[in-house]
Amino acid sequence: MTRRTRLALGHWLVLGGMFGVVALVFQQIATSLTEQGAASGDALFNAALFPRWVAITIAALGLVVAVQMLIRGAPEEEPTPEADEEIPEAPARLRFQEFAIAGLTLLYILMLEPLGFHITTFLVIGAMFLVLDARPVWRAVAASALLTFVASFVFEGLLKVILPVGFLGFAPPYHLLGL
Repeated sequence: MTRRTRLALGHWLVLGGMFGVVALVFQQIATSLTEQGAASGDALFNAALFPRWVAITIAALGLVVAVQMLIRGAPEEEPTPEADEEIPEAPARLRFQEFAIAGLTLLYILMLEPLGFHITTFLVIGAMFLVLDARPVWRAVAASALLTFVASFVFEGLLKVILPVGFLGFAPPYHLLGL
């Protein structure tokens, strides 16, 4: 098997994996979400709405890639460096940032339930901005607060999704806006 054939096979396998994720989402909507009563009702109260649209978007983009691969074949491989050329190594700061972002994402998942969406999102996004060297610090804090508010408003205020409130029980009163 030539290198180009292996590369094309790898691309098709990744594409198949994408379609597998799409199939899993629709399987979950048809089984467990339906059993819980979360996949029925109008669009604003349907917990399956967002995953369904994400899966449809992934499927559509996957079809575009599949058609391109059928017409033009797999994308060309980037040239590899010659034996005497050195591959540049990522700077230590970049490696630290990669691990810090992964750690903060894990921390976000673990702290979401006990602290609640608003506090956890504000703290973790702010920490991510600082890890990524956002300066001055007040801009990182302001951007973190703004992103937390926008996400909260979209999901709680417009889509009526119940987000974790944590031990403080904090949730903005979007119902006062008539939403």
